[in-house]
Amino acid sequence: MDYEESREMCYRHMEPEDMVPVRFIHEQCLPVRYNTAFYENIVRNVVQRTDDGPREPVYTQVAVLPWAGEHPNPFLQCGDGAMVGLITAQLAQPLTQSSAADTIAFVEPQRHDMVAYILTLGVLDEYRRAGVGAALLRRCVAAARAEPRCGAVFLHVITYNAAAMAFYARAGFVRVCEVSGYYQIDGARHSCYVYALFLNGAALAHAAPHAHAHLLDGDGAYYYAPETLLAAVTGRLRRLVGLLRRWLGMGDEGRRKEAGGGGGGAVSNGYKRGYDAELDDDAATGETLA
Repeated sequence: MDYEESREMCYRHMEPEDMVPVRFIHEQCLPVRYNTAFYENIVRNVVQRTDDGPREPVYTQVAVLPWAGEHPNPFLQCGDGAMVGLITAQLAQPLTQSSAADTIAFVEPQRHDMVAYILTLGVLDEYRRAGVGAALLRRCVAAARAEPRCGAVFLHVITYNAAAMAFYARAGFVRVCEVSGYYQIDGARHSCYVYALFLNGAALAHAAPHAHAHLLDGDGAYYYAPETLLAAVTGRLRRLVGLLRRWLGMGDEGRRKEAGGGGGGAVSNGYKRGYDAELDDDAATGETLA
């Protein structure tokens, strides 16, 4: 059944009483593990970067399936039914204070000086491909668009999560760049892609030095920023050189140098790593699943 516009699925903000199902869905759907403080804050629609830091507002939405009586899974039970999906995001975040500061720059920075960042998006397995994730995402984007200064909604996706990448591409998001070593899983570093949906007429001036060439402007047209095109060509040449070196049997030292290419942009996410966040190797499929 398609629940995207169905009256059988209700959407609302999180409430303090939602802590059990909110935690259950996060742990079932996402590779990140948060501590109790994160959940105590998020169900009150706030988040803290540090224990003594200020509480910052967070946009939340949950998808609730009306259910008469007790649900077979008590961890999904909430006051108005069974919770099956959720999204959390920071809206109207100053670009200079966000983790996108070193990967996104707008053509009109004085007009678009804010971004929205999707923290988490998860839908239980049995309700995926039924429009629930799309409906949650659409509501978040609409809320971000309501702030005229917000130029984009962005998020991070681990580079091998093809399902998440396809989901966001269908929603109009584009891959802006690759961030080296963003995730740490069992002691190993994994890169991620930054995906963004540009809003309110915003256009991307340039991306980080390791960005891909295909970018999307505010009107939905593809173009090539000169810096980004050069970076893309350079990146491809580096990969070709790396393949040639491996083919010639180059030593580990050379391979380490090649793997280190791509420069900066490896930012840590305070919201995730600041709450005793851990990544499961088996579940490391990106920040968001829908």
